[in-house]
Amino acid sequence: MFLIICLYQLRKYLKSFIIILVFINIVPTYPIDYTDLILNSNRELNKQIFEFIIQGDLEESIQIMRLLGIREDPYIEEIIFNLITYQQNNLNNELLLENLLQLVINKNDEEIFLWMRMNKYAYFELIKNMYRFNNKYLKSYIVSLMEHLNNIDIKTYIMYEMQIILDEVKENNGFLLPESKNLLFELLNIIVILNDSDFNEIILYILEETRESEVVERCREAIN
Repeated sequence: MFLIICLYQLRKYLKSFIIILVFINIVPTYPIDYTDLILNSNRELNKQIFEFIIQGDLEESIQIMRLLGIREDPYIEEIIFNLITYQQNNLNNELLLENLLQLVINKNDEEIFLWMRMNKYAYFELIKNMYRFNNKYLKSYIVSLMEHLNNIDIKTYIMYEMQIILDEVKENNGFLLPESKNLLFELLNIIVILNDSDFNEIILYILEETRESEVVERCREAIN
């Protein structure tokens, strides 16, 4: 009991010492607060941070990804690439990427522009891999960021996702799951920005199949 009390006091007053232990691979027996560690880090520690992500439990890994979303140094391309290609726990990896992008899309326009510029190749890889992601909220965030792109051909990716939405509407007798509806609305926002009449046909198909008034309204607004 005396040892347990001592360990508790160490945890309470020696937070910086805990951070040092992490970096020299001494694993403590209680959850770590990564806040100071991640926020005060930079791209030089991205490799080590990725190791924390794949070795920690899901709650800790989500905490790390959300902190990376607001870290002063926004460059995290290798972490994104690694999560896309890492073959274990794919659903968890999508959840981690979702939590990262949720923080990114809430930045102001200037911060988003900087993040996109610093991580452009990883972001393009996210777009290219949308077809295999199951997490609709992750897809929604990826699509939401498309409005900040310039001179990038995204038409094929948008059309593919619209077809998936259409298939779901048909399979569910005119209805969409909440996450699918959210994705559809993000897709329609981008379609409006693209101002491309080639999307009219598939939007009309969704209009014919849906039984949801909100979907009808948003689809009509998006038709060019």
